[in-house]
Amino acid sequence: LSPSVSYTKKLWIFVVGGTLGVNATKYFENSGQDQIDPISSFNFDIDDLSEGGKKRFGGKLKFETKFDVGQNTSTSVLEQDITTTTFYTAGMDVRYDYSVKSGLGSNIEYSIKDAAGNKAYADYAQWSIGGRAFYIYSKKLDFFADYTWTPTEARGGTSTTFINTATHAYSIGADGTITPKLNGTVQIGYTTKTFDASTVSSDGDFTASTNLIWKISQKRRLTLSLSRDFSVSPQDQSIFTSSGSLSLNQRFSKKLSGDAGLNYSKSEYTGTESRETYSYGFDTN
Repeated sequence: LSPSVSYTKKLWIFVVGGTLGVNATKYFENSGQDQIDPISSFNFDIDDLSEGGKKRFGGKLKFETKFDVGQNTSTSVLEQDITTTTFYTAGMDVRYDYSVKSGLGSNIEYSIKDAAGNKAYADYAQWSIGGRAFYIYSKKLDFFADYTWTPTEARGGTSTTFINTATHAYSIGADGTITPKLNGTVQIGYTTKTFDASTVSSDGDFTASTNLIWKISQKRRLTLSLSRDFSVSPQDQSIFTSSGSLSLNQRFSKKLSGDAGLNYSKSEYTGTESRETYSYGFDTN
């Protein structure tokens, strides 16, 4: 149960907003893990620095900051446990369209994740620093090239082998309306991951992040999502996960709609206990 209140206010070219609430989790067979976690976030945007047809800074600038503080309690198949994490996140995104057909973007984010007193898990901090170049094909479609550097480090003097890492991710993709009936984001690339521990060799693989929506008709649409990416586990593991989902949404009337979907994922672990985990799912609403 997650009651929350959100508020957004536009002040000239500035947009400010925030969310406050709680997330209550009840476990019927693990009542000792019941949690009430706070939810809080704050956003400050400069959406479009243009007014009355006169462009400021020689073009269009989009600017966004975000600050999140909260906790999350979840049942994790990957961790094979119920985990409670306290997180602190601050970040900033900037996009500058310096001509009709091209633009540049940059983002930086810093986050801290604490295992909320569980000594079996390591606390860690992570930076994400990236740059993007755009080719604006049309008002509805962008092509882009990305680079992101993500160093991760264990906190509190914890001795780890697979958490202290740095990843370098390169990708290209498209975002927007691809055809009159197909829209979304397609992104493919390659990521390398190096470990601070000299006993562990670097890793690398092809990555992807795809979310496509096909409007079959006015009342029916099909959504395809694909993902391949590295992640870090507080159990001192390195994980590479490939996942995909396919869902069909149908509107039956003005007041009634529904969807049904299938999903699949495979996670490969590198660490003290190398293994693979598979999951399959079906959902309907």
